[in-house]
Amino acid sequence: MSNMAKKNYKQKAKKSWLPWIAVLGGLVLILVAVMLVFKRPADTTDPVEVAGVPRLVADKELVDFGDVKLNTTVRADFTLTNTGDGTLLFTEIPYIELKDGC
Repeated sequence: MSNMAKKNYKQKAKKSWLPWIAVLGGLVLILVAVMLVFKRPADTTDPVEVAGVPRLVADKELVDFGDVKLNTTVRADFTLTNTGDGTLLFTEIPYIELKDGC
């Protein structure tokens, strides 16, 4: 076999792998896309709702005392929970907004 024939054979051999590599790469991309679309949901027993950051959740969003006479003391208790997995720090004093009416 001459040098020219060997060179042509090697070039043909290299070129014959290119379509197979392209097909294999395409199949890998399709497989990854299918896995992302049909991934299993996270474990529902895990109480963490937000990953890496704190998240403050109150057990009540609204308290209705009805009609209250002036100078009458009312009280509401809330349970606050950090449902994130980060440390919850207050940089300012928390405030409560009171709405009148409705």
